[in-house]
Parts: sequence; structure tokens; C-alpha cells
Amino acid sequence: MATITLEYDGRNVGLKKLIEAMIALGATVVQQKGKSSKSGLEESMDDIKNGRITTHKSVEDYFEKNKLL
Repeated sequence: MATITLEYDGRNVGLKKLIEAMIALGATVVQQKGKSSKSGLEESMDDIKNGRITTHKSVEDYFEKNKLL
């Protein structure tokens, strides 16, 4: 069996339909290990849930805390 790796813009409706047609004809989908299948929003929500965020009162406060001034 041959293997083809595709990387495409998920917003491209035409290409999405073509891939769906290929799957309907018997192609299989295998998620690549090590790559996140989450969207940017899902990753952000995961960061919030797990406390991987920081807050600052102002831009000056951010610069001060990170020693950028």
C-alpha cells in the first residue's frame, strides 16, 4: 500500500471535499504522531485550564517583570 502525506489549509473547502471523496473510495486517515490535532483555540483553552497563563496590570508591569526596561 502506498502512503501519501498531505499538509493543507483546513479552510480550503474544495480540497476538503476532495479528501472526503478519497476517504469514501477507501483511503484511510492516520494522524501523525507528535503533532497536535487541536485547533489554536482548543490549545489556548487547555493552557487556561492548566494554569499556563500570566497576567499583568499594564505593559510597563510586563516589561518590568521580564526585565525588558
